[in-house]
Amino acid sequence: MDREREREFGSSSKTKSSVSNANSFPGISKLETHTGVQSLYYSFHVSSSCSDLGGSPRVNVTRLDTGVSYYSRVSAGSDRGFGPSIARTSDPSSTPASGQSKVGEGSEDEGGAPIAPYGPPGNLPAVSLEHVDASHLRLTFKQAAPTNGAAVASYDIAWGLSAGNGAQHVATLVPDYSVQMIEAAVWEGGFNPSAKFALTLGDFQGAFTDPLGGYDENDFRTLVSIQDGTNNLTRVAPNATNGAGSAELYKSIPRGAFLQVGGQEFRVCLSTVVEDVGAFDAAHLPLCRVDAPFEPAYYHGRGYASVLERVPAFVLDTAAGSAMDLGVGDSFLQTFFGPFEALEVNNLTSVLQRGDYIRIGHPTEGRTFRVSTDPSRDFNASHLPLGDVDDASVEVSVLVGDIVSATYEKQVLHFFGDPKDLNKTSGVGGYRLLFGNERTETTNAGGVMRSKRGPANDWGRGCLVWDGTAAALEEELETLVGIDDVAVTREMDASGGNVTYTITFHGALVRGDVPQLTITDVGTDGCEPFLNASTYVKTYSQENPVAYKDYTLEPSFLPLYKVQTTAELGYDATAADMKAAVETLTAACTVDVSRELAGTGYTWAVTFGQTPFGRPLEAIFTNAYEFTGAVQMPTLRVYALSTTTLATPKTGVSYSASVAVVNVHGQKSEPQGASPLALQASDQLPGAPLHVLVDAMAHDELAAQWSPPADTGTIG
Repeated sequence: MDREREREFGSSSKTKSSVSNANSFPGISKLETHTGVQSLYYSFHVSSSCSDLGGSPRVNVTRLDTGVSYYSRVSAGSDRGFGPSIARTSDPSSTPASGQSKVGEGSEDEGGAPIAPYGPPGNLPAVSLEHVDASHLRLTFKQAAPTNGAAVASYDIAWGLSAGNGAQHVATLVPDYSVQMIEAAVWEGGFNPSAKFALTLGDFQGAFTDPLGGYDENDFRTLVSIQDGTNNLTRVAPNATNGAGSAELYKSIPRGAFLQVGGQEFRVCLSTVVEDVGAFDAAHLPLCRVDAPFEPAYYHGRGYASVLERVPAFVLDTAAGSAMDLGVGDSFLQTFFGPFEALEVNNLTSVLQRGDYIRIGHPTEGRTFRVSTDPSRDFNASHLPLGDVDDASVEVSVLVGDIVSATYEKQVLHFFGDPKDLNKTSGVGGYRLLFGNERTETTNAGGVMRSKRGPANDWGRGCLVWDGTAAALEEELETLVGIDDVAVTREMDASGGNVTYTITFHGALVRGDVPQLTITDVGTDGCEPFLNASTYVKTYSQENPVAYKDYTLEPSFLPLYKVQTTAELGYDATAADMKAAVETLTAACTVDVSRELAGTGYTWAVTFGQTPFGRPLEAIFTNAYEFTGAVQMPTLRVYALSTTTLATPKTGVSYSASVAVVNVHGQKSEPQGASPLALQASDQLPGAPLHVLVDAMAHDELAAQWSPPADTGTIG
């Protein structure tokens, strides 16, 4: 049976597929393939099927965007419909057998490993050649070539005599952000008078400049104390007379966040086990290692500083509180401060605006999102919608591996009842657990007719026993596809017989919010009934002699970080305004800025000097959510400008130059020629002087100072 099916996953219908050798197994009549740019949120689609052709099934998906990562799923179908789908793995040869895949290796619970169509970089927007002096030319180009799936590694420059009979000169440039251009333009109606934008250098790391707890209602800072050799930071008792602030520590900084005290850097422990790391409450913070936030780190005092008393602690100026219960597939953040028993809203609406950048979990290792600019998606005190980094209006979701530096979720299974009823059925009575769309079925400790299979015992699926060991429950949970690692503890009430299991989800596949474990099939559907079930008198509230409940004890929390952002700049900001704004960013020390009127807008050239702490220069990003025009939306573009001087040793002849853009996949077949095609070096007028300063010296005297121009026009 040959037929083709198509399913819509979003607004785009761009992808196509062709299928060959789709079925070499009896009974399978078709295959269905879904391909999309977001795991669990497919915005592209393709689904195809064909009849029994033999050989290995293959699908060719076409009309994709080069360099964009795509996720794929495949399901087999017959006349009865389609079975479960499986996602692409990072190694096709390791695709697990049906029903055996783990999350992260292609299960129903996530999108598998992405893959991008790739190729050499595209062309540069323009390459120009201009005079410098009698023996040099200048080559200039915008570093704005499409990367096509891999970052640009180098720009290979070649130049020589235009006649082609001279020695060829070559040089290699690497991407460089020393000079960045910001272009603002509108083609009709002009700018809205209130149009404004902000800039960032992508710095989420920031600096320890914000006092822990800020300032209270009396304008006092919260003060802390710590002793040499301890990892517990203690708040000084609030005292308006002595100037000690009253901020609650656990509402001021989340677990996993960075903190500095006494010149030493720590992280607030991610572990919630008080016996291991110490208390996390209004008056105490447990300190852990920066590189291992589950391991305690100790303050090392020296001399007079062996005990710090009544000192401020500092947090990163990019810290943005925390989010709760973030899970794979979520496209929004629930912004709350923990712990769970004392939740408080983490209102970011006064800190962030739509279009701003935010990073989850870690300031350098976390994934970056933007606050959605789609007005139909709520952005309020406890709900932050996630948008794509390149286009904040596009909804995106959290993927496996995105949830880093998060606390572990803890869930509880509690079995209880009248002590005499529990004692009568000790060791007898089975149940299963649901976890998402999976159900436990391996162990037979609590099952009946263990050696038989059939409908009478639910086809031999195993059961747990209600008061079994912690090790047995842990082993059973780790047989599930969606769970790679958990820790289980067991407590039993010696007098009453109640049993409580606490499950801590700490595997890589169960970070963040996970499905609630749900107790099911208690004493039925092949699970062993309780010994006294036949004589037990059922009550309105309790069906079996052993009652049960399941719940989340501690949801997961993870810290958030906002990017350092300049103050808002008007569409016609002066060069001085731009300079002052950029120099407020930690990632920039000093910059020189010039502004030119360019067509229907402005162009600012930002030239960076040294960077602080030896950090590499980063590209400028913009938030143009409030950058509007009177009639149409203006454009706001940023690109790095690369300039190099080419020596032209022969006089009186013309030279040509070209640039090849290279990534790991190579370069296009032909380098890109500069314009004009040929140019002869010659003496020029000197350029404008730099850094002109004029000071008043007396009532009739001024002093002028300047630096020589960058271009003298001649070597002499």
